[in-house]
Amino acid sequence: MLGTGLAFMVTPGAVAETPLVLDWRVIGTGIASCVPSAGIIPTDICTFEGGGPFPGGALGTHIGRGTYVVNVTTGTNVPTILGGNCFTATGSGTVTAASGDKINFNTVGWLCEEGVPASPLQYNGTYRICSPPTLTSLTCPTPGTGRFSAAAGGGSLAATLTSALPASITPPSSTTGVSFFKIDGMINFF
Repeated sequence: MLGTGLAFMVTPGAVAETPLVLDWRVIGTGIASCVPSAGIIPTDICTFEGGGPFPGGALGTHIGRGTYVVNVTTGTNVPTILGGNCFTATGSGTVTAASGDKINFNTVGWLCEEGVPASPLQYNGTYRICSPPTLTSLTCPTPGTGRFSAAAGGGSLAATLTSALPASITPPSSTTGVSFFKIDGMINFF
């Protein structure tokens, strides 16, 4: 009787229906740059990337040694107790595996000056691997390429940037520094 009950509980159909969710971590180092953008509301566009033509790179589960690039645009700012600012930030990014396969994602979070204005920056946010574009998510055309073409997942994304936000948009200026990057989340790509 016990054997019959166990056979009933574990059937091939039941196993196939269960989604496979894997732990996904990627760490990296590279360069960071922030460039001011004039408009109705002045913003800054910050990029952090590693590998390829840039120093550093990424190392992670399910990707091996690869590259990364993340672009965020700042929005509304909130002053911090030390006199600096935290800015809402939204953007998108790509992690490229050693095989060349790509994982595309959207990110939203806060880009904050560590202390006084023009101090190094920290980005803390979340990410979601892209699904096909919708009216609310036009920055990510596909979840990825190759074995990640049907990927899904999400989690946290953190980066530290030794560069600061540009001092002003007039005259145009930019800043460049070092970035450290970490994704910690879940992925399903089978």
